[in-house]
Amino acid sequence: MRYRWGEIKLPQGYKWKDAQTFTDREYYYPRIDILPIGQELVIRFKPSLRRLKTYYLTIKDYKELTALQVINDVCGYALGRHFEDGILTVWRNAGLRLGFNERRMKKCRY
Repeated sequence: MRYRWGEIKLPQGYKWKDAQTFTDREYYYPRIDILPIGQELVIRFKPSLRRLKTYYLTIKDYKELTALQVINDVCGYALGRHFEDGILTVWRNAGLRLGFNERRMKKCRY
């Protein structure tokens, strides 16, 4: 299972203040923190209301996936535009495939 919802204890040397933060006030979870840890990507969803709990999502081997695959797999939960922007930003900054174009042709050798 590549996606895992549930609480996570960060490894030593990693802190949430080092994570990339994306916000949008129009959602129940207006703040999303994204932190890459080795081969995993940990995402924290902070609620705007105190009665809601904080959710954590861990994506294993995220570098093998495209950004579009993650957005399509996870966004069935209506997480918001800032989640999609955050995923696209992390993938773009890491130089990973976004998934909008699929390579159909092989490279030519001359």
